[in-house]
Amino acid sequence: MISHIDETLEELLRKKVPLSSEHYDISFDIPTKDWASKISASKPTINLYLYDIKENRELRTNEWQVKQNLNGTADQKKPPVRIDLSYIITAWSPADPSPATTPAIDEHHLLSMILKTLFEYPFIPSDVFLGDLATIDPLPEIPAIVTQPDGFKDQGQGQFWNAVDQFWKPSIQYVVTMPLDLQKKITDTMVTMVTTIRTIWISGHGSPKTIIRLGGIVTNDADPPAPIIGAEVTLVDLNRAPVGKTFSDSEGKFTSERLSEGEYTIKVSAPGYIGIEKELGDITLVKTEDLIIRLKST
Repeated sequence: MISHIDETLEELLRKKVPLSSEHYDISFDIPTKDWASKISASKPTINLYLYDIKENRELRTNEWQVKQNLNGTADQKKPPVRIDLSYIITAWSPADPSPATTPAIDEHHLLSMILKTLFEYPFIPSDVFLGDLATIDPLPEIPAIVTQPDGFKDQGQGQFWNAVDQFWKPSIQYVVTMPLDLQKKITDTMVTMVTTIRTIWISGHGSPKTIIRLGGIVTNDADPPAPIIGAEVTLVDLNRAPVGKTFSDSEGKFTSERLSEGEYTIKVSAPGYIGIEKELGDITLVKTEDLIIRLKST
């Protein structure tokens, strides 16, 4: 996954920095003296060196991710671990200092364009995702922090440049928080959204009352099925009196609130589809499959 973050960062710079990508190289190697002696002699090089890898404990969670499927099942997936990848970004000009050329100015100009681009994207935009990042469903949010005051606090810049046998160079500290997928998924039956609330009258008179909240999903009959947005869902009682009307949302889901115990029929219709009417029977005994409504096109 780290290599895919590297590829994504290169794509970010090449697509978003306002400079033709043909005018510079990008490297992820450690910027030693030997490395610097071998970079391009015709164009500058941007170096992104990954110097630290740590878990982001502030984003740690034990809550499993749940994705509801249109076939009445739900995928439960262990949440990814969040890892902070710390990069030091430097610019390297191939020019030698002379009255006519000032390599430092060229490097500073390149750093300023990179800095502006990175600040424009507090989250790495998904249109530059490469490798496994582009296959995660849904696409993850990947936050990135630029030039924080405590950047390089533990390692120390002086120690770093001494270790690579280089003079100090201006640099951008860049921390990308990536999801490390633990690749454990469990598929199970989706629980129908039926909630009962029992209320005893404060006066002590009367019987406890059961209030029911019911939910389901409306899809077309394609394979795989797709949600139908704005389908009209009506519940009617044994006397054919409507007791609740609602509409499916952007995911095809619907809920009906504050229903009393009893037997009901559900009626579902949507423009462009053949409406259906289905007897649910005792609402407290409704099964998941009874509330997955599939409509055929007209």
